[in-house]
Amino acid sequence: MNLLTFILGIFVGFFLPGFFIAKLLKLTDEVISSILISTILLFNVIFYIGVAGFHIGYWNVLLILSIITFLLFIVPVLLQIAHNYATTVFRGINREYILLLLPCIFILILFGLRAILQPFGYAPGDQLFRWNYLAVKIFNEGRFSFYPPLSAMDFSEYYYTDGIPPLVSFIYFWLYESFGQSFDSLTAVSNIVQLVMILIFLYKISLIRSSSETAIIAIYFLCSSSLFFYSLHMGQESGLLSLSLISTLYFLFLYQNKKNSGNIVVAGFCAAIGALSREYGYAVM
Repeated sequence: MNLLTFILGIFVGFFLPGFFIAKLLKLTDEVISSILISTILLFNVIFYIGVAGFHIGYWNVLLILSIITFLLFIVPVLLQIAHNYATTVFRGINREYILLLLPCIFILILFGLRAILQPFGYAPGDQLFRWNYLAVKIFNEGRFSFYPPLSAMDFSEYYYTDGIPPLVSFIYFWLYESFGQSFDSLTAVSNIVQLVMILIFLYKISLIRSSSETAIIAIYFLCSSSLFFYSLHMGQESGLLSLSLISTLYFLFLYQNKKNSGNIVVAGFCAAIGALSREYGYAVM
């Protein structure tokens, strides 16, 4: 075990992070450059762990170096994929239309910050004693036998007369469980993903029914709706219902064009998201 950890420590500490930086810089002397660059990175990792007041040990230094190495590996790959995708999507579109997306990008960043710093909106309501409360109860107790409340004992744990399909609460629970703590700002992950996916499906539907220019204008107009962002920011069922409806429509349109029965199956899954988000979500189905 000591030999394995030693070899791993040498490889990750003195070679691997610098190797990916050398690849990014397109250096010819990759090996010797990697050792020098990695040594500087190792110094900084140990230094800032100590400055932050954390224990300096093998595993936490190795973990941070591994994260840096992974990011150095994956970020260029993702940037290349994004570049290729953008080149394909925006080919032949007038630059004026693409510029319309710039304010949308700023709005998305603002939404992300608001969702993290101010979860459940600027005036939280029943999120605190219904949607998020159920998620926290499941996280703390590992059960939801009290929901929906039917007996006096159930009402002592969940006092609100309720019976909403708990997909939102289950999503929040899993975020908390994965993080190991019921931290409200983690709900931003769900809200941001819902927002991005809704915009993606809107773009794709517009492409099927019209053109790329129309798709960009559709995104622009949706991003101008404060009600749209507020509905998502609340962290209730609104975002999932919207995502369910627009994704179901997309796969149905796709089936009309390509006649692939798999699209009907996926449309059923998309409709189920709405049905499991609210009692009236079955309308999507």
